[in-house]
Amino acid sequence: IRLHTLRKYQAARSMDMRNRDYGAYVVSGVIGAGEVSQVRWTEPKATLKFDVYPADCRLHMKYWVVDQAIPLHSTITIRVNGNEAGHVSQDKTGTQDAEFPIPAAWISPRGFTLVEISVDKPLKDAGGTPLGVAIQSMVFDYVQAERRK
Repeated sequence: IRLHTLRKYQAARSMDMRNRDYGAYVVSGVIGAGEVSQVRWTEPKATLKFDVYPADCRLHMKYWVVDQAIPLHSTITIRVNGNEAGHVSQDKTGTQDAEFPIPAAWISPRGFTLVEISVDKPLKDAGGTPLGVAIQSMVFDYVQAERRK
């Protein structure tokens, strides 16, 4: 797999489309790569890469839903290294947050952890290009162990 490694920027556990380093996270399926904006559209299937320590964590995704997506009743599926983390529906407009528990076993101990995003009923732009999701950010947050009393 070609992972599009950049010299100036390195993938870590937090990707934000408003930062110049977002390109370090893109493997495939991100439209309009090269410019920085609040959100970036994906194709119906996209893959991002992260460098995450193999521990239990939560994957937070912030995305934006446009009015035209609501009648499609589309579902976004998130997979981490091939494991299905969960689904979210594009059922209300505006900025949305989704959170998925990720067990340590799904994180790559060496190399990148791949996050696959797929949309089952893609929206089409004015030119007929299918669009997946307008993603703003993705962050892996580590889960702290509960203290015993």
